[in-house]
Amino acid sequence: MAREFIDILTDLDDGEVNIMLSKELPRVVAAVMETGRAGSLTLKIDIKREKRMAIVKASVSTKIPAPDSESSIFYTTEDGDLCREDPRQLALRDIPANPPVPLRSAP
Repeated sequence: MAREFIDILTDLDDGEVNIMLSKELPRVVAAVMETGRAGSLTLKIDIKREKRMAIVKASVSTKIPAPDSESSIFYTTEDGDLCREDPRQLALRDIPANPPVPLRSAP
């Protein structure tokens, strides 16, 4: 009967693979719960033959979802620069404090 996979997993790299998986899984789960996006934890096992032996190498990779970043709004100038105020809009300082009001003619 073949050995249980969990027994082989705990033997890989003197138990370091199992430790890494145990550390990374909660990180991925926490990020998934925080962001609502999918993540992953991947265990890859490469096996190659060398004479009468099997060389087994494991690698662990994670995909931790990043939270959304905030967006900023900018206006563009004719030369391609970005600025916070619309360069085509008059600034308040350019508008007279008491602009003349046209008189209405009597009906």
